[in-house]
Amino acid sequence: NNNFSDPFFGVNEVADMLGVHRSRLSRIFHLDKNITLKDYITACRLQKGMSMIKETDRRITEIAANCGYNSADYFAKAIKKATGYTPLEFRKQ
Repeated sequence: NNNFSDPFFGVNEVADMLGVHRSRLSRIFHLDKNITLKDYITACRLQKGMSMIKETDRRITEIAANCGYNSADYFAKAIKKATGYTPLEFRKQ
């Protein structure tokens, strides 16, 4: 939860931090949480992004960067896929 805003943070980095193989970590995480680790990291990033969209007046590009996205366009597509709204439409809701 503390590192998801790093755009280079992913399953490999978690596995390295814990000293386990990526596939073993992924399997154990999925069995325990019923979600893949990759999807969990994405969900954390999206949740933080949606909160920032609603609670701040920061620009979408700044929010995307703060949530671990290298591309504001990709962040906008992820928000649209998750909510059905563009980030600006989501902010107005």
